[in-house]
Amino acid sequence: MANEEHLAVVKQGKVEWNKWREQNPGIAPDFRGADFSRADLIMASLYQADFAEANLSWADFSHANLVEANLHRANLEDTDLSWANLRGANLSEANLNYTDLSGADLSGANLLEANLNETNLSGADLSGANLSKAFISTDLHGAKLLKANLVGANLNKMILDGLDFSDADLSSADLSGAFLCGAKLSKAKLNGAKFLEGNLRGADFCEADLSGSDFCGATLIKANLERANLLESDLSGANLGRADLSGANLTRGESQSGGLHSSEPQRSRLERS
Repeated sequence: MANEEHLAVVKQGKVEWNKWREQNPGIAPDFRGADFSRADLIMASLYQADFAEANLSWADFSHANLVEANLHRANLEDTDLSWANLRGANLSEANLNYTDLSGADLSGANLLEANLNETNLSGADLSGANLSKAFISTDLHGAKLLKANLVGANLNKMILDGLDFSDADLSSADLSGAFLCGAKLSKAKLNGAKFLEGNLRGADFCEADLSGSDFCGATLIKANLERANLLESDLSGANLGRADLSGANLTRGESQSGGLHSSEPQRSRLERS
């Protein structure tokens, strides 16, 4: 249950609320299960606030300070969180349908099993965020995903062209039919990931772990697979025209593509099982 004193203060408006926070910096606000629908808390100081299972739908929290806030299972549908600071926040199992998170700082945030249907993440910083098992059906254009945790994430048929997934963990992620043209995946963990029929033209997989991954029917033209680990990966029907496989490990990997080519084939290692 929410703290009645905290609710009484915040209902006086963001000016009075921010003043109260300045006077009580050591108190973590308790708003568990409270109704904040359509509230105006632009630029509010809400760091470490507890909004677990609260209703924040249609509210305006743009530019708010929500560092390390707890939003577990909160309803944030159609909420404006643009340019909000959510660094280290807990958004696990939160409803983020149609939420505006453009320009928001979500670095280190926990979005485990969160619902991101049509969420606006343009320009958001998701560096080091945990998106494991999250339902993602949105445009990630401009999002920063460096070192993000996307283990088991469903990114099926998504447009991810040019995004930076360097050092990210996409183990067992489903990227079937996804567009990753020019995407940066160097040193990423992609073991067991699915890229079936995906468009990976010009993608950078340098030193990535692609062991056990499935590239059946994928387009890897001009892709950089230099020193990538493709152990036990399936490249059946993949188009590797002008791809760089120099130093790559394809030990016992399956490649039955008739059009297998490498920009430096003499330096590639391809061993059929």
